[in-house]
Amino acid sequence: MSDQLDNSQKGKLNPRSKTKALLLKEWKYEWKHFQSIASVLLFVISIVFLLYLYSGSFQSTHWCMYYWLTSMFLMLFLGKNSIEEDLLRNRLYLFQLISPLRYLVAKILFLSFVYFVLQLVIFFIFQLLIPMNSLLSWHWLWICLLTALGMCSISVVGSFFSYLASQNGHLQMILSLPLCFPIVGLAYAATLELADGGAWSKMFTLGSMLMAVDLFNFAMILFVVSLMRKHG
Repeated sequence: MSDQLDNSQKGKLNPRSKTKALLLKEWKYEWKHFQSIASVLLFVISIVFLLYLYSGSFQSTHWCMYYWLTSMFLMLFLGKNSIEEDLLRNRLYLFQLISPLRYLVAKILFLSFVYFVLQLVIFFIFQLLIPMNSLLSWHWLWICLLTALGMCSISVVGSFFSYLASQNGHLQMILSLPLCFPIVGLAYAATLELADGGAWSKMFTLGSMLMAVDLFNFAMILFVVSLMRKHG
């Protein structure tokens, strides 16, 4: 069988169907390797429990800081080698069927969904052990969603450059960590305003800044697409 698909075969799936197929592939793969996500989640739960045992009652500043630091390290572990396996084993197959941009968008959407769900799990664990009732609002969900999109974009970019350098995930950690700090800082400031009952205008400003950082991260994805086409 030829390694390349002809134009008629490529056109059988419309763009939306291709994206759905990619998301389904991600889900099936992660379900087969669910123990990796479960082990990371168990590690995070252990950290939260230790904070509960040894830190006593929290002020809102401490609560928000510990939550977002825990979430950041969760993302670093969750996104490690997020695209390296596909590029190492299935690169020719993938890029015959889909464009690099669609592949990256599907990867970011899937990682964002998983990370968003895990963020909520961590949030409810924090609320169970260290209640902070002022954070129970829809604004919190929007902050988590914007944070998930931005940090997952960073994780995918870092994973690709780690693949180019054959660093097996080490370079991803080095690149992703400093890029995550602006997102974590803005998310911390926004949730702290929410916890302390701050002005709506200030929370809106912080949310807008968080969206701007996300857009910058999405722009980096376009740069990665050009590199993927070059190395594909």
